[in-house]
Amino acid sequence: MTTPNMAGRLEPDMRYVGAPDDPDIGRRTEMLRRLGVDMRPDADFDELARRLAVAVGAPEGLAMINFIGADGQYFAGLYAPHHAMGREMKRSDGWCPHTVLRTVPLPLPDVAAWSRFSTNEAAERFGIQSYLGTPLRGPDGTLGTMCVVDTRTHTWDNRDVEMIVAAARDVVELIYRRAGRGIDDNG
Repeated sequence: MTTPNMAGRLEPDMRYVGAPDDPDIGRRTEMLRRLGVDMRPDADFDELARRLAVAVGAPEGLAMINFIGADGQYFAGLYAPHHAMGREMKRSDGWCPHTVLRTVPLPLPDVAAWSRFSTNEAAERFGIQSYLGTPLRGPDGTLGTMCVVDTRTHTWDNRDVEMIVAAARDVVELIYRRAGRGIDDNG
């Protein structure tokens, strides 16, 4: 959950400390299977991730469309112009396992300030300073996450949050369109 501070800026709710339990992994995995989402690179997702990074002013950063399992995360969409990174990450190293449990975006302007990530392996390896993520929420529930990370401290504003929410909706619409369903379909 985000809460506005005195200046009206969104700030993360810092109570989410520690590795989160995720009771929905099985349901989410089955839903992705039914929708035909494969755990492999997807050029359309890569392009949507790139557009997000540019739109929020983090073209040197990373952006991902992420599906989360019991042990790991898979980046079906990845934009990493200056980083040699794979498509998978340990679940314990990411911010997205926290984001997938939320109903609203998670903006972290300084990832080290959140004690859960002050010694994060991914943050150290890629020089990550800031994170902005949002759940991919469809008519059947949350499918995964979309995020952008920056190698500089980035104060995410309301426009950035609106942009990632719109981009996430584009991802969800693409998933449902590929499955032969509209995003507003009930079945």
